[in-house]
Amino acid sequence: MYSWAETTQPKDEPCPDWNSAHIQWNDGANDGFVRSASGRTAMGYWSRHDIPLYWGLAETFVLCDRYFASTLSQTFPNRRFLQAGTARGEVKTALPRLDEVAPNGTIFDKLNELGVSWKDYFGDLPKPALFPPVWFANQDKGGIYDDFIAECAAGTLPSFALVIPRTT
Repeated sequence: MYSWAETTQPKDEPCPDWNSAHIQWNDGANDGFVRSASGRTAMGYWSRHDIPLYWGLAETFVLCDRYFASTLSQTFPNRRFLQAGTARGEVKTALPRLDEVAPNGTIFDKLNELGVSWKDYFGDLPKPALFPPVWFANQDKGGIYDDFIAECAAGTLPSFALVIPRTT
């Protein structure tokens, strides 16, 4: 049983799958959060005391504090939208095919084209890996979360940094 005093969420909650997201949305009424598989976790709140790292990041850096998912589904399709303006029809989190490319390129392609320095700091999966040819061509622009902390301290961050810490 889940206790509201805990600072971690139950496994698989809140539920981001296609069906749950559409129950939550409820044709625009946005009143189905507790009715979906997410249950009451969807209405949870974590204070500065519970998650000090995230509060510190939010107060210090630019965040997507008004982020709306491009597709009512799981993480990877939305990360594909973030990178390339398309999920290519995917509605669930699944690893891409090794030859999968974005039809119009990715933000990483555009940054390279314009000569803008960038780096992807990741915990679980490098974001460019959702389009493997982009990742294979740019592995030197990947780093783990600890690299991000070190480069912040050293003042050596690139012009564009995408940071998504470990999820587990």
